Amino acid sequence: MSDNVLKSFVPMMEAAVHQRNPRLQEWWRIILYIQEHVAQPGDRAVLSLAVIKRQKGRAWEDSYDDFARRAYEYLEFGYRMGASEQFIKRIAWTKPNVRHDAFKDMNSHELSLARRIKKGEDEVDQTYDARMKTEGEFWVHQEVLFSHTSKRMPIETLRDIPCYSEDECHFVRVMAEAIVDMDGEKDGNGHQIDAVKKASKGVVQHLAWVLMQEAKLAQAGRPSIAPFCTSFYLREYESFWDRWDDMVALFRVSKAAVANLLIAPYFKRFACDPYSELQASSPPLLNRKEKNADANAAKARSIRDGQVALQAQASADDQ
Repeated sequence: MSDNVLKSFVPMMEAAVHQRNPRLQEWWRIILYIQEHVAQPGDRAVLSLAVIKRQKGRAWEDSYDDFARRAYEYLEFGYRMGASEQFIKRIAWTKPNVRHDAFKDMNSHELSLARRIKKGEDEVDQTYDARMKTEGEFWVHQEVLFSHTSKRMPIETLRDIPCYSEDECHFVRVMAEAIVDMDGEKDGNGHQIDAVKKASKGVVQHLAWVLMQEAKLAQAGRPSIAPFCTSFYLREYESFWDRWDDMVALFRVSKAAVANLLIAPYFKRFACDPYSELQASSPPLLNRKEKNADANAAKARSIRDGQVALQAQASADDQ
């Protein structure tokens, strides 16, 4: 693969937007098609462009072969790097009507950047509308949603964001010490405080580093979160130090906040063990189903035993 082709693909897509290239819509159809078929199911082996084109007869007209080749080299490289999502998101803004498609039918309160208090007052039409038909389209959609919560911060608020390891390690150490600080009155119940006390120093350092990364993104105005998420607000601080001081104060006082960092994100919990989550969410319903199943099984056994007894009695009478 030519490095020049790889490096020129993104600028080519951006130039097509500025030039209002009429082929851009078809280009994106080809991009999403190649992304979907770049590796075969099962062993995930990379397929050649020729094979991809023949997947469904002919996936694009021959006049688009040159573009398809350049798109394939870009996407195939991203796949081999394990960065397909990042490669698609890098060019997301070149997709025609991308903002309209991402925000279509969303409520105003779901797009508001003010602190979320209300979740909406009226019921809405929730009929399924398949606007994202590939994983690639979902990545594009997510990139646009996340960008909506981003802010362009004044340059003077960015100057003290740490970028060297010596500075970062200083901030991390201060945070780690705040996390395990148990002096004085703390916010949190006994279970939460106990969970923090039992966290190993490796876990504590990991939490501190994650908080460092999130603080840097927040100070830069790039929180990477969808606008419809509740309990979220991006407060602006004049400096990274000011933001970090408030964060340190929070975790020094609130062990409930620290304990929350140890809880698996809900998407992970529900995807990895839905059975247990279902049992925890609706035990009466499950218990009723289990009791009904047990009763039906017992009834079936009783009927079967009765039939066996009748057959035995009939055999005895015949004798």
